[in-house]
Amino acid sequence: ALVGFNTGVAEPVAGGFVFAGGAFIAAWESAGYAGADPAVVAELLAAQAAAWAAGDVAGVLAGYWGQAEYIDGFTYETVGAAELADLYSGMRLDFTGEPVISGPFFAVATRVTDLETGVAADGVSVYWVREGEIALHVLTTRA
Repeated sequence: ALVGFNTGVAEPVAGGFVFAGGAFIAAWESAGYAGADPAVVAELLAAQAAAWAAGDVAGVLAGYWGQAEYIDGFTYETVGAAELADLYSGMRLDFTGEPVISGPFFAVATRVTDLETGVAADGVSVYWVREGEIALHVLTTRA
């Protein structure tokens, strides 16, 4: 069985909506498969929220696996571990909902603020938890 998330963000417009982006993240559930532990997810999310609120990029990255990646769910740009600090230093994330766990992933409603412009957008962060650390962060927001 596949477990994971299919996320997308849409913006209402006159006469309908505009789909802004999405990401499909899944893993095969098989022998050796490890789902995310809800206690670990709660700890990771609390530490992430505190670090983002303090503007502590090093604290944000402290919960990340050494080779973690970030994928922009709108542009599909991938950023490797070496560039994460630069990327994250220009934004602030606020988690606006409770996490939903599916297999080794968890998703949480997220407000992203561009620190240069002050513009905020709502979206969804999906994280892959690997051995108690974040191995992948996919952020889907409206344009």
